[in-house]
Amino acid sequence: MSKYVEEKAIKSELRDYLYSEATGIADFTQVSARGHFIAAERWTSLHLWVGLPTALMAALASASALSQFEYHTIIAALLGIMVTALTAVITFLNPSEKAYSHKNAGNKYLSISNEARIFGYIDCYQLKDAERLIDQLKEFTNRRNELNESSPLIPSWANKKARKRYEAARTADMPQEDVGDEGDS
Repeated sequence: MSKYVEEKAIKSELRDYLYSEATGIADFTQVSARGHFIAAERWTSLHLWVGLPTALMAALASASALSQFEYHTIIAALLGIMVTALTAVITFLNPSEKAYSHKNAGNKYLSISNEARIFGYIDCYQLKDAERLIDQLKEFTNRRNELNESSPLIPSWANKKARKRYEAARTADMPQEDVGDEGDS
């Protein structure tokens, strides 16, 4: 076998390996992005479901405290206690901040996923410099690892749901960039 044929076979093996690693990173980060988006949705819902009633009860408590009907002080006091409790819950849980953190992490994972997928499907077969390809793959790996360390933990229920949706999308041949969760709860 000639040296040219051997080099070509090695380069082909390397490209196949890089492709496999890149698509593995793309798949992992796609599922992570979905998990973060699902968790962000849940935190946003919690914020709305607790925050809006709290605001309404605060308004009713104020109105009943100023009104002149019988038992207005008792109603105002009960509503005040409920508002205080719900405000403490929303302050402790901080759902809007958690929703933002998950959405931000999901967007970062999605960015890595998209770039790794392009790298795997296009760059691996167009670029000639094997060292540059290896460096690019290492960059994706490092970015993913840093994001794994800095991102909020995906709740297990959100991770399971994300994996299920991802597998459903793969089996239905849907584009993997479509991470929307419309109509699925």
